[in-house]
Amino acid sequence: MVLFALVGLGALATLLSVREERQSAHLVDERAAGAATSRIREALSTTVGSLRGGDALAVDGIVDRAEFEAFATGVTSQSLFQALAFAEVVPQADRAGFTTRTGLTIQDTDGKGGFVAGTPRARSLVVAMVSPLNDSNRAVLGFDVASDPVRLAAAEMSERTGLPAMSDRISTATLAKPGVAVVAAIRRPDGTTIGFLTSGLDISDLLLRSGVDIDSYDGFSIDMDGQLLIGAPTDGSTERFDLAGHRFSITVNAADGVNPTLPILVGSGTLALLIAVLAVARRTGRQREQIELSARRSSAINDLGQALAAATDAGTVIGEVLDRGAAIMDARHVAIALRSTEHPTRLTLSYNRDVPPEIGSRLENSHVGDRRPFSECTRTGVEVVVPDAATLTARFPQTTDDATTAGVQSLIWVPLVFGRDLCVGALGFTWAAPMSGTELEERRVAARTVAELVGRSLERAVTTMAVQTAADNLGELSRGLAGSHNQRDVQTAVRVHAANILGASHAELVLDLNDDTDHGPSAVERTIENRDGVAIARLVLGWRRSLVLGPAQSAVFDTMVDMIGQTLERTALTEQEHQVIVQLQRDLLPQPPHMPGLDVAVRYQPAMTVVGLGGDFYDLIVGPTGRVFVIIGDVTGHGSEAVAAMAELKAVIHNLLGSGSTLGTVCDEADLLLDRRGMYATAQIAEIDPHLHTIRLINAGHPYPVLLRGNGPVELLTSGHRPLLGLRSPVPTVDRAVTISFEAGDALLLYTDGLIERRTQSIDVGIQGLVALVDEHGRESSATELVDRVLAAAQESGNGDKTDDDVALLAVRLLD
Repeated sequence: MVLFALVGLGALATLLSVREERQSAHLVDERAAGAATSRIREALSTTVGSLRGGDALAVDGIVDRAEFEAFATGVTSQSLFQALAFAEVVPQADRAGFTTRTGLTIQDTDGKGGFVAGTPRARSLVVAMVSPLNDSNRAVLGFDVASDPVRLAAAEMSERTGLPAMSDRISTATLAKPGVAVVAAIRRPDGTTIGFLTSGLDISDLLLRSGVDIDSYDGFSIDMDGQLLIGAPTDGSTERFDLAGHRFSITVNAADGVNPTLPILVGSGTLALLIAVLAVARRTGRQREQIELSARRSSAINDLGQALAAATDAGTVIGEVLDRGAAIMDARHVAIALRSTEHPTRLTLSYNRDVPPEIGSRLENSHVGDRRPFSECTRTGVEVVVPDAATLTARFPQTTDDATTAGVQSLIWVPLVFGRDLCVGALGFTWAAPMSGTELEERRVAARTVAELVGRSLERAVTTMAVQTAADNLGELSRGLAGSHNQRDVQTAVRVHAANILGASHAELVLDLNDDTDHGPSAVERTIENRDGVAIARLVLGWRRSLVLGPAQSAVFDTMVDMIGQTLERTALTEQEHQVIVQLQRDLLPQPPHMPGLDVAVRYQPAMTVVGLGGDFYDLIVGPTGRVFVIIGDVTGHGSEAVAAMAELKAVIHNLLGSGSTLGTVCDEADLLLDRRGMYATAQIAEIDPHLHTIRLINAGHPYPVLLRGNGPVELLTSGHRPLLGLRSPVPTVDRAVTISFEAGDALLLYTDGLIERRTQSIDVGIQGLVALVDEHGRESSATELVDRVLAAAQESGNGDKTDDDVALLAVRLLD
C-alpha cells in the first residue's frame, strides 16, 4: 500500500511537473509576445502620429520647400521614418507644366522596387520634394504614387478620414524590402487637397529600432489583416492590436516546449517533489500577476500614446496625461511642471486633482532654483526618485506644504525633453505607500516611457502651433510689405509684424549698413541681399532671453529675409520711377503764364507719392485773337502709359487751339488720338473772352465746373456736354459748346474728380460740399487763396476715406 501510495504521489508529482513546465513555457511566450507587441505598437503609433499637423504647411495655399524640410526634420527625428516625401496633386492637364516647373520626369512604379515611364491619369500624386535629399532618396523624385494601387488606396483613405493612413504590404520604393507606406493628406484652409506626405516603413527596420530581437526567439511573425509581413507561421502566444485601420497580430514562440527529460520523474516522484511543485505553482502565480500587471500598464501606455498622437496642441497633451497618468501608474496623482515661455526660470504646474487655493498660489510662483522635486528635475534634467517619506522630508524640506507631497510616501519625477537635451519641465507621479526594489524600478521605467511620449507630443504640438502661428503672422507681414511704397513703409511693416512671427520682443530693419548699434546679446540678425548678391539692409530680431534658432525657426527667418529683400528692391525701383515721373510732371504741368486782366492759379496733387503723375492735366493758352483757353482733363489710369497719353493729348489740344481750331474740331481730333491708344479721357475746355465778358464751354464727361458770381450765387455749369474723348463717332460731332456770361469779379473753378470722390459717399454729395465751400471762402479770395483753401478743406474732410486718385485744380477770376 505504501509503495502504491508513493508511486501514486510520484505520478501525481510528474503530472504536475509536466503541467507546470507547459504553463511556464506558455507564460514565457505570453510575456515575450506582450513585450514585443507593446514595443511595436508604441513605435508604430508614434510614427503614424508624427504625420499629423501637416495641414499647417499649406495655410498659405502652397507647400514651401523650407517649411517642408523643417517639418520633415522634426518627423524623422521622432519617428521610425528615415525620410519623408511630399507628393503634389497634379491634374492630367498640368503634367507638362509640372515637369517644366520642377524639372522632374513623372514615372510609375514597376512593382519590383524600380520605376518606368509615367502613364497619364486623371490625377497624379507626384513626389516633388523629399528630405533628406541623398542619392538613395533622390530616386523617388517624380514617382507617381497613384501608379501604385496599394499606396493610392492609403492616400484616398487619408483624404476621406482626415487622418494618416497605413497601406497594405508593399515593397519599399528604394530598397524593395517588405514594408508598409504611411500617407497623410495635406489640405488648404478651404479643404482642398493639394498633396500628400508619405514615407515607407521597412518592417525589419521597425523591429530593429523598436528593440525586438527576433533572433532570440524560436519563432516570430507579424501578420497584418491576414498578410504575413515578416517571419513564418509559428506556434506560440499571439497578441493583437488595431492601428490606422489595420489589425496586427504578433506571434512569439520563445521556448521549445516541455522538457524531454520529464518522463524520468515518473520513477523518482516523491512527496518532496510534490511540495516543490506546489511551491513553483505559487511562485508562478505571483509571476503571472506581475506579467498581467505589466501587460495592462503597457496597454494603457499604448492607449495614451494613440491619444497623444491625435493631440494638436499642448493643452490637449497635458489634459490627456492628467486624465490617464495616475491610473496607468497606479499613482495617487500625476503632475506636470513646465518652464514659462516668457520667464524660463519660472515653472507652471498642472495637476490631475483640485489644489487648495492657498497652496496653488504658492506653487504658481515656483522657481527652477527652488528645493522641490520638480524644480530639481527640471534644473538638472535628471530623474528624481524618492522611495519613502523620511527621505522626502530630509531631501526636500521645502515641500512640507505642497499639494505634490501632502500625504505622499514615495514619488518619481522624470524630465520632459525636447530634441536631445532641452529640458522644458518634468512629469511626476506620487504614491501613498513607500516603494523599493523591483517595484520601484518597474515604475521608474514606466514613468520614463510615459515621459518620452509626453515630451515628443508636446514638442510636436508646440512645433505645429509655431508653424501655424508663423504662417499666420507671415501673412500679416506679407500684406504689410505689399502695401509698402517706400523704404520707410517697409521699416514700419517689419517693426509692426515681424517680431510676432518668431515670438521675438522686437524687430528692426536696419537700412544703414554702417550702423554699428549693439542690439544686445539676445538679438539675431541676418543680412538682406538683392538679386545680385549685394547687401542692402539687415533684419534684426531681439528676444528677452538668448536662444538658438532651430531648423524650423531658421527656415522661417530666411523666408522673412527673402520677402523683405524683394520688397526693398521693388520699392527702390518704384521710387526711381517716381522721381522720373515727378520731373515729367514739372515739365508737362508748368505754372501758368501771366495773363492780363485775369487772376489765375493752378494746383496739382498726386494721389500717392509713389505714383507721381497720373492722367490728370491742365493747360492755359493765349489764342491769336487774345482769347484765353483754359483746359482740364483726366486720362484713365496711372503711371507711364497714362502720362504718355496725357502728354500727347495735351500737345494736340494745345496746338489746335493755338492755331484757331474750333472747340468741336479739337474734340474730334482728341477722339482719334485716344481711339488709337485704346484709352479714354474726360475734359473741359473753356474759351474766355475778357473783352466780351463771355465763356464758351464744352464738357466731355467731366465733373461740372463751378462759377462764383461776384455779386450773385454759386452756379454749377451743367450744359455744353458731349461724350468722353476717345469714344470715336463715325461722323464729326456737332459743336456743343455753350456761351455763358463772365463778368468782372466772377471766378471759374475747374477740377478733376479726385477732389470730390470719397469711397463712402456719392459724387453728388462731394459736388454739393464743394459748392458750399466755394460760396463760403471764394468771394473775397484771390485765385491762389481760393485753390489753396479748397484743396486744404478737401483734405481735411477726407478723414482717410479718400480715393487713390490725383487732383488737378484751376481757378480763373476776371479782374475789374
